[in-house]
Amino acid sequence: MLFFITFASIFLHKFFPLYPALLYYFILANLLSITMLLLYFSNKLPEYFKPQTLHYFSLIGGFLMMIIGYFYIAKKFDKFLIIEILIAIFWGILFYIIGQNFTEILEFVRVAYA
Repeated sequence: MLFFITFASIFLHKFFPLYPALLYYFILANLLSITMLLLYFSNKLPEYFKPQTLHYFSLIGGFLMMIIGYFYIAKKFDKFLIIEILIAIFWGILFYIIGQNFTEILEFVRVAYA
Protein backbone atom coordinates (compact mmCIF):
# COMPACT_ATOMS: atom_id res chain seq x y z
CA MET A 1 0.00 0.00 0.00
CA LEU A 2 2.83 2.37 0.78
CA PHE A 3 4.34 1.84 -2.66
CA PHE A 4 0.96 2.44 -4.26
CA ILE A 5 0.51 5.70 -2.36
CA THR A 6 3.99 6.84 -3.36
CA PHE A 7 3.51 6.04 -7.04
CA ALA A 8 0.00 7.49 -7.06
CA SER A 9 1.23 10.76 -5.57
CA ILE A 10 3.93 11.04 -8.24
CA PHE A 11 1.37 10.17 -10.92
CA LEU A 12 -1.10 12.79 -9.64
CA HIS A 13 1.66 15.40 -9.49
CA LYS A 14 2.53 14.72 -13.10
CA PHE A 15 -1.02 15.40 -14.28
CA PHE A 16 -1.94 18.03 -11.69
CA PRO A 17 1.33 19.88 -10.97
CA LEU A 18 -0.36 22.64 -8.98
CA TYR A 19 0.42 20.88 -5.70
CA PRO A 20 3.63 19.06 -4.73
CA ALA A 21 3.73 15.28 -4.77
CA LEU A 22 4.19 15.27 -0.99
CA LEU A 23 0.77 16.86 -0.53
CA TYR A 24 -0.84 14.15 -2.66
CA TYR A 25 1.04 11.57 -0.59
CA PHE A 26 -0.38 12.93 2.68
CA ILE A 27 -3.89 13.12 1.23
CA LEU A 28 -3.73 9.49 0.08
CA ALA A 29 -2.12 8.35 3.35
CA ASN A 30 -4.89 10.01 5.34
CA LEU A 31 -7.57 8.42 3.16
CA LEU A 32 -5.92 5.03 3.64
CA SER A 33 -5.70 5.48 7.40
CA ILE A 34 -9.34 6.49 7.81
CA THR A 35 -10.39 3.55 5.61
CA MET A 36 -8.38 1.12 7.74
CA LEU A 37 -9.78 2.65 10.93
CA LEU A 38 -13.36 2.30 9.69
CA LEU A 39 -12.75 -1.30 8.62
CA TYR A 40 -11.12 -2.08 11.96
CA PHE A 41 -14.00 -0.76 14.05
CA SER A 42 -16.62 -2.42 11.85
CA ASN A 43 -14.80 -5.78 12.37
CA LYS A 44 -14.28 -6.32 8.64
CA LEU A 45 -10.56 -6.99 8.97
CA PRO A 46 -8.99 -10.37 9.82
CA GLU A 47 -8.41 -11.39 13.44
CA TYR A 48 -4.65 -10.94 13.19
CA PHE A 49 -5.01 -7.24 12.36
CA LYS A 50 -3.96 -5.41 15.54
CA PRO A 51 -4.22 -1.76 16.64
CA GLN A 52 -0.45 -1.44 16.21
CA THR A 53 -1.01 -1.75 12.47
CA LEU A 54 -3.23 1.32 12.62
CA HIS A 55 -0.39 3.18 14.31
CA TYR A 56 1.81 2.24 11.37
CA PHE A 57 -0.63 3.95 8.99
CA SER A 58 -0.47 7.02 11.19
CA LEU A 59 3.30 6.96 11.21
CA ILE A 60 3.52 6.92 7.40
CA GLY A 61 1.49 10.12 7.25
CA GLY A 62 -2.16 9.39 8.00
CA PHE A 63 -2.15 10.83 11.49
CA LEU A 64 -4.72 13.59 10.93
CA MET A 65 -7.58 11.41 9.76
CA MET A 66 -6.68 8.73 12.29
CA ILE A 67 -7.15 11.16 15.20
CA ILE A 68 -10.33 12.70 13.77
CA GLY A 69 -11.76 9.30 12.89
CA TYR A 70 -10.96 7.81 16.27
CA PHE A 71 -12.66 10.69 18.08
CA TYR A 72 -15.67 10.29 15.81
CA ILE A 73 -15.91 6.49 16.11
CA ALA A 74 -14.66 5.61 19.59
CA LYS A 75 -15.50 8.84 21.45
CA LYS A 76 -13.08 8.01 24.23
CA PHE A 77 -9.64 9.03 25.39
CA ASP A 78 -7.43 6.00 25.88
CA LYS A 79 -3.97 4.59 25.17
CA PHE A 80 -4.65 4.33 21.42
CA LEU A 81 -5.46 8.04 21.16
CA ILE A 82 -2.45 9.02 23.27
CA ILE A 83 -0.16 7.15 20.86
CA GLU A 84 -1.87 8.86 17.90
CA ILE A 85 -1.38 12.27 19.50
CA LEU A 86 2.30 11.48 20.09
CA ILE A 87 2.65 10.53 16.42
CA ALA A 88 0.98 13.82 15.43
CA ILE A 89 3.41 15.72 17.68
CA PHE A 90 6.29 13.87 16.01
CA TRP A 91 5.05 14.95 12.57
CA GLY A 92 4.55 18.52 13.81
CA ILE A 93 8.12 18.71 15.10
CA LEU A 94 9.39 17.21 11.83
CA PHE A 95 7.44 19.77 9.77
CA TYR A 96 8.76 22.58 11.96
CA ILE A 97 12.39 21.47 11.65
CA ILE A 98 12.13 21.06 7.89
CA GLY A 99 10.36 24.40 7.55
CA GLN A 100 13.00 26.23 9.57
CA ASN A 101 15.90 24.65 7.70
CA PHE A 102 14.40 24.35 4.23
CA THR A 103 16.99 26.48 2.44
CA GLU A 104 19.87 24.56 4.01
CA ILE A 105 18.26 21.23 3.12
CA LEU A 106 17.65 22.40 -0.43
CA GLU A 107 21.25 23.56 -0.79
CA PHE A 108 22.51 20.24 0.60
CA VAL A 109 20.43 18.31 -1.95
CA ARG A 110 21.68 20.53 -4.80
CA VAL A 111 25.31 19.98 -3.81
CA ALA A 112 24.83 16.25 -3.24
CA TYR A 113 23.26 15.66 -6.63
CA ALA A 114 25.40 18.08 -8.64
